[in-house]
Amino acid sequence: DIPTPYRTEEGLDLPKNYDHKHYGPVTIRYALANSLNVSAMRTLNRVGGPAPLHALLRKVGISTLAKPAAEYGLGLTIGNAEVTLLELTNAYAPLARLGKFKDTRLLRHPPDPQLVSAKGGEDGIPVPTPQASYLIADILSDNNARSAAFGVRSALRLPFQCAVKTGTSSDFRDNWCIGFTRDLTVGVWVGNFDNTPMRGVSGVSGAGPIFQRTMLALHEEREATWPVQPEGLVRITIDSRTGHRFLGEVQAGQPFAQRELCLAKRLPLPVREEDYESRHRAIIDQRFHEWFTSADNNRHAELALAQERPLDLSPKIVSPMPTAIYLLDPE
Repeated sequence: DIPTPYRTEEGLDLPKNYDHKHYGPVTIRYALANSLNVSAMRTLNRVGGPAPLHALLRKVGISTLAKPAAEYGLGLTIGNAEVTLLELTNAYAPLARLGKFKDTRLLRHPPDPQLVSAKGGEDGIPVPTPQASYLIADILSDNNARSAAFGVRSALRLPFQCAVKTGTSSDFRDNWCIGFTRDLTVGVWVGNFDNTPMRGVSGVSGAGPIFQRTMLALHEEREATWPVQPEGLVRITIDSRTGHRFLGEVQAGQPFAQRELCLAKRLPLPVREEDYESRHRAIIDQRFHEWFTSADNNRHAELALAQERPLDLSPKIVSPMPTAIYLLDPE
């Protein structure tokens, strides 16, 4: 999570986090749980830009994406597109079903389970894999992971396992809180109907309490359930500074040992001696130089900056851009 400028058709774009700070090397769990915009945009850039996300959002029923993916840019992953509350809420529901998407149906009464089964309505359309869906759900239900941004006793905390994500639009015009158990998905929007900004009301302070009270009311007379962990996922212990996994027993009191859920076929590299310097600080490469020497870095006691440039930094053409248009002065 480091300062990262992107060239766009309008010029340079330097995305910022909600609190205008950067956090250096972080796990995906920490970045997603604490809504780090910069990390989200860097990740989308690594996996192919806005086009694959644009296609995925359309698959899960978002019908308001009228512009081409390139016009939204990397900001699509932090919510720069217009959506409706019903479609956005229904787009979260496949995560609770381990990847199965179904269209919304408005019913006066609960459906007859036998009738629904006979019509095949419970099958749904596979979108993300069960493993990917469960990983996201697990992160969004981790109250400890989001405590850095929201605290441990926020409105997002419930007495049962429940995934939840908030969002706040520019100028506080909209805020959202959407989450789910295995059986119930709830979405809340808070804002002014004339589109005027609110006064500093964010997702956790505006929509969050309504979401919490709704979930509690829905589970007064029914037990909260959680998706069953699919095969292909394993629990491992990593060093949260490097992401590398410990192979053996971790010594008691190791402050950076963190339990993590991982794809069994995509295990991280093992912890190595060369990950650390003499004071047992984890070594990070020169990509972090600007952040490491900035006022945002309060992790000097746990991280050390490598002296040499990393070997994989190959030259890149950053200007001119492929889309650049140059006008020649006729004189």
